Amino acid sequence: MKELGRWYIRGLNGMIALLFAALVVVTFYQVVSRYVLGTTPPWAEEAARYLAIWLVLLTSALAIELRAHISVDLIPNALPRRIRILVLSFGWLGILAFLSTFLVESFHLVAIAGGQMTSGLQIPMVYVYWILPVAGICMLISSGRAVWDFVDREVRGRPEVRAEETVVP
Repeated sequence: MKELGRWYIRGLNGMIALLFAALVVVTFYQVVSRYVLGTTPPWAEEAARYLAIWLVLLTSALAIELRAHISVDLIPNALPRRIRILVLSFGWLGILAFLSTFLVESFHLVAIAGGQMTSGLQIPMVYVYWILPVAGICMLISSGRAVWDFVDREVRGRPEVRAEETVVP
């Protein structure tokens, strides 16, 4: 199971790095063509926008994996152990419910976007919207792994795993 988690994190990191590199190349091309050639290709701004959206959504899954989202833990940490576990469990259930709804609705949105084309790139909008279910699945996987870690650490009382042991560069 640990090895599968490492492969998942490596794949997520690789996809994020690839998207970021593509975003840098497209944006650089856009700036150079604007200031050197005096014109910007119509597809460049749109491609940069869609790459940024894909990048943000996949990075959100990685942030869940790294437990890097902003959280206010002052109050839960001050609560007695049983109440803290109950409060955090409701929080994780809310996150899982939201992500499940997000995933179901993202498939509906992909179905609706079937006949639309992007204006600059002239590609089907479905390709753009497919990030929603892909990111939803990744966020659910990362949340499931985080819940598993929460149960191990808080409920079963196992020692906390250091971040460098779970994340593969």
